Amino acid sequence: MTLAAESSASLIGNNPTRFSQMPKKLEKQKALITGASQGIGRAISLAFASEGADVALTARNRKKL
Repeated sequence: MTLAAESSASLIGNNPTRFSQMPKKLEKQKALITGASQGIGRAISLAFASEGADVALTARNRKKL
């Protein structure tokens, strides 16, 4: 399981099927997210990934990515 899938599963109450049935709003879109290792940047990166976007992440702390 990828980091995004693992974290998004915890955000939706360990029920990933709930979101898998919904259309992905960001499919075929690309996003560059800075500050993605914590806080708002992490939450945004997880949300974009769960909506189907291809995400590129940057952060000061590589281990937290």
